[in-house]
Amino acid sequence: MYLNILFWNLNYWDSVSTLAGEVENPSQTFHKALLWAVVLVILSYVIPLAAGTGALELDRQKWEDGCSADVGMAIGGI
Repeated sequence: MYLNILFWNLNYWDSVSTLAGEVENPSQTFHKALLWAVVLVILSYVIPLAAGTGALELDRQKWEDGCSADVGMAIGGI
């Protein structure tokens, strides 16, 4: 399920080719931009997950739908 959500969030990355005519030197620019975009997407998944698992005691039975909100409340409060 995690991989399914990850791939769903990465949809439409192939449509950047329609903008190639608007960019100077797209063969270099798109490679760099997509690399940075992938890095930022990965970090946006890893950092909150690491903060949640590192700040609280790991109880796998509690990790279900909606648990991210509970983790946020436990770390940040109201």
